[in-house]
Amino acid sequence: MSARAKQGFTLIELMAVVAVLGLLIAILVPSLGRVRKQSKRTACMSNLRQIGTAIQGYRNQNRDHYPVARSMPEPFVTAAVNDPPLFDALQDEIPKTSRVYACPGDSGYVHARCGISYLYNTNLSGRQPEDVFLHRELKVPVHEIPAAYDFDGATVEIPGGSLTIPFFHLRRNLLFADGHVGEFHVDPTSRPSL
Repeated sequence: MSARAKQGFTLIELMAVVAVLGLLIAILVPSLGRVRKQSKRTACMSNLRQIGTAIQGYRNQNRDHYPVARSMPEPFVTAAVNDPPLFDALQDEIPKTSRVYACPGDSGYVHARCGISYLYNTNLSGRQPEDVFLHRELKVPVHEIPAAYDFDGATVEIPGGSLTIPFFHLRRNLLFADGHVGEFHVDPTSRPSL
């Protein structure tokens, strides 16, 4: 065995190894954040696909009519307040308490208050595809009509005040009326008010 092998590492060699490890960590840490965000967005997309499958099951049992449901449950004040929430309308397809209704990007803003993170388009409520106003009057193809999407990026009134809900993702996932899921880019600097 040589004298060099008995001495171990020199201080310069150890510093070089520490510098390389530091560089690798600096490269990997930002990408881990992106991976985590992408994972949440992908899980959200999966949730919307499952809700879309449940809506299709509902339509199969109800002469091709979309579920009769309100936009959002209480405490949110939304359209069709006398109709049940979407999770009640779909309870034969998906249990009301299923995690499918919780967007992973919703950190206690919406789902925690009402049991669902996704807003339902009441223009579809109780109608067949050909009777939806956007399709019938404006000639929007059914595959371009949103059926459900994250209820985020807004300031809304709730009992006792208002609630500002941040965007859950920078690319919003949408469930379309024909059952496919797509996306559009969200500008986090714009904050529409409902």
